[in-house]
Amino acid sequence: MRTMPVKAQFYWLGVIALGIAAVAFVCLRPEMPLKWSWMELVLFVIFAALAGHWKVRLIPKGPLEHAGSMSLGSALTFAGMLHFGLALGMLIGIVASLAACLYRVDGKPRQPWRQLVFNLSLTAISAIAFNFVLNAIYKHPPGIVGYEGFPAVAAGSLAYWLINTGGVATIIALVANETAYVLWRKTFLWTAPGYFAGASISLFSVACFQSNTAAILIIAVPIAYLTKQSYETYTRRAEEREKHIEELQEKKDQLSQLYVATIKSLATAIDAKDQYTHQHIIRVQKYAMAIAHEMGICGDELQGLETGALLHDIGKLGVPEYVLLKPGRLNAEEFEKIKKHPEIGAAILDQIDFPWPVIPVVKSHHERWDGTGYP
Repeated sequence: MRTMPVKAQFYWLGVIALGIAAVAFVCLRPEMPLKWSWMELVLFVIFAALAGHWKVRLIPKGPLEHAGSMSLGSALTFAGMLHFGLALGMLIGIVASLAACLYRVDGKPRQPWRQLVFNLSLTAISAIAFNFVLNAIYKHPPGIVGYEGFPAVAAGSLAYWLINTGGVATIIALVANETAYVLWRKTFLWTAPGYFAGASISLFSVACFQSNTAAILIIAVPIAYLTKQSYETYTRRAEEREKHIEELQEKKDQLSQLYVATIKSLATAIDAKDQYTHQHIIRVQKYAMAIAHEMGICGDELQGLETGALLHDIGKLGVPEYVLLKPGRLNAEEFEKIKKHPEIGAAILDQIDFPWPVIPVVKSHHERWDGTGYP
């Protein structure tokens, strides 16, 4: 708990308090007695625990990967609330969430106690939201719902999804010092169809087989499992794409290093040809980069400037040596020849497909702010 930022601690405590209030509300709230057997409830609890055990990792491997995983107990939670009512439906949801939190790998708990309590509280709050929206739109006796209740169930699942995923995204963002909405959109937005499908299948199974728990579970559980498989396939492919992008970036970095090494060799050749401007290129690059950093230039523009500073005098390779190495002052004709080196340099480099804007730097390095420079 002490390792969490202060904002995350306050948020965590707030969610816990709301979760306790939600459970207290359900326990004290009078609910119409329904016809159900203990065997039905036991079956639902068992399958909810199994569905909670089926987890999908939403965040790539790293320090926060355990916080960013999702169980598929929501489908059983929806079915439980539609079949048994809010109180037992919330119980089924908490069991599914508890199974998800206690799922172990290599003998170690997947989530510490603070995440467990947080997730259980968030499940209770989400269940209240689902039931509230359902009752607000569709006035039905508890435990009795038909196909006409589809809009209400869909809206209720939307509220459940928003609170559940939004709550998890917010705590992760506070711990990782990120923007909650950006993280939620990137990590959780695509899970909406799974919640919606779970609610739809739950409604269908409960409406068709209200008195047959086995039939409800036979329909709901396989759908939850197929949803899990789909999510895992999507996540695996997304990680493969991310790995491929990282490999491409690594190759790009290697290519950039090769560019820089080649450029430095060219710069050395240029510097060696003009004995009067020895190390002039290195000084220009040093000053250019210092100014660029002060101006806040970054990315490809900064790389282009650094490369252009190294190659800015490459056009001197096309200037006659008697002009370039003349010990005295240049006459007008000779100065016209030396003034061509920016354009010559741009022409030389025009055949190279640089990944950064280099040629404009080379061509314009003798321009002045008042327009009196050249070319």
